[in-house]
Amino acid sequence: MQLRYFTVSLSVVSVLGACDGGSTISTIPISDVTGFDLSGDDGGSTASDAGDAGDTSGVNDVTTDVAAVPDTSAPLDGISTGDSDALGDTIAPDVTAPADVPELPDGASCFPDSGFCDGQNLYYCLADGSGYLGKKCNTECKDGKCTGEQVVCKPKALFCDKQNDRLLSCDESGQSATFVQICEFGCNELTADCKSESDCTEGAKRCKPNADAVEVCDASETKWLPVETCATGCFDGACLAPACTKGEKTCGSNKVLICNDKGTDFIESKQCAFGCVITDVGATCAACKLGSFACDMYAVTECKKEAGGNYSFDYVEDCNFIDTCAGGKCIPMLYLDGTSQSAMFYLAESFLSCINSGVIGPCAGLYTVDLAASFGLDDMRTWACDDAGPVGFAEDDVSLLKDLFGCGILDQIDVSFKAGVTAGVDGLECFKYTGGGGLVSDDIVVDQCKNL
Repeated sequence: MQLRYFTVSLSVVSVLGACDGGSTISTIPISDVTGFDLSGDDGGSTASDAGDAGDTSGVNDVTTDVAAVPDTSAPLDGISTGDSDALGDTIAPDVTAPADVPELPDGASCFPDSGFCDGQNLYYCLADGSGYLGKKCNTECKDGKCTGEQVVCKPKALFCDKQNDRLLSCDESGQSATFVQICEFGCNELTADCKSESDCTEGAKRCKPNADAVEVCDASETKWLPVETCATGCFDGACLAPACTKGEKTCGSNKVLICNDKGTDFIESKQCAFGCVITDVGATCAACKLGSFACDMYAVTECKKEAGGNYSFDYVEDCNFIDTCAGGKCIPMLYLDGTSQSAMFYLAESFLSCINSGVIGPCAGLYTVDLAASFGLDDMRTWACDDAGPVGFAEDDVSLLKDLFGCGILDQIDVSFKAGVTAGVDGLECFKYTGGGGLVSDDIVVDQCKNL
């Protein structure tokens, strides 16, 4: 007799569908079985007779390698993956196969409608020979069949081989199934058909298109149902954690930032002239520039950090009685008394001295307690632009004064009275030099000392 050898490389197939007779179609892993000699008929062989070539129910009918179906996770009834001894208890070695066993049909991985037992587990070949399906017999598995049970799937019904993403059809007898189609997007066990591209997997979550919300796939695997609305946005099927708490404040670059209503980000609340600081009560604009100096009437102050975290000006020193304070330092005072014409002469002389020194910043304070009358920019411009006004100045100084008040040849420098020269004031008004002319405006500025 000719010896036949075969290799079985099977795996689990999950079958969905009501089966008659109480059988359970289940996920059954099949151990790899290689090189069994089928030269005898002892040991529980499922072949009924060496000469019965028409009996396709026994495993002896397998004459070539059986196409494998991907393995699943867990063994059934004590049979573990790779346990060839356990399967060998059912398929005995040294079984002599007849010489006239037919070859497999073209394209088939196993003989259609054939089957074999592994303990209480039955493995049967699909009617088209495309591979094996497995089930657990409620009773006994014998000769490639469950005893007392005749069906393995619901007759004439479609069902899913979900492990391999394909749709199968049960025949009229319920004893075998045929391949229908591969399901590109998976097989829906509930509806027993292939899913469409828009279908989903039960329990899967996603972000609702064009909305900040989470959706979950329903049991029919055809609909997305709302689960949660996201206040802070949605990503990869879950709501994003808040970036901040609504109303929370923090510091940006020279600005205070506040958390928006959704808690997704900080937005600008206000710009800060001296920068932003974090205090005991939260982020706020600094009251002054740390380390800078200012004036409090006739006293010099310095910006320092307070106990609560913000900054404020603190006393440094008093200016003496012949000085005043401007720009955070003590400066001398110019005494203006008598008539406005006389005061304009001395003020103009001080303007020229300040410009010629080239020192940018406050030049002098104005002591006008004994001044007869106040005057402003227009008064002084009229005086300076009248050739009879600046009598006693050198020619070059007269030209500079006219240029300063806008009636010269080039008018490269300018003067601005932010405050007029007020009679009866003790060092509360000052003037400063701002720069070197040209396109720069307000080269001489008259203002309140505290503003300089």
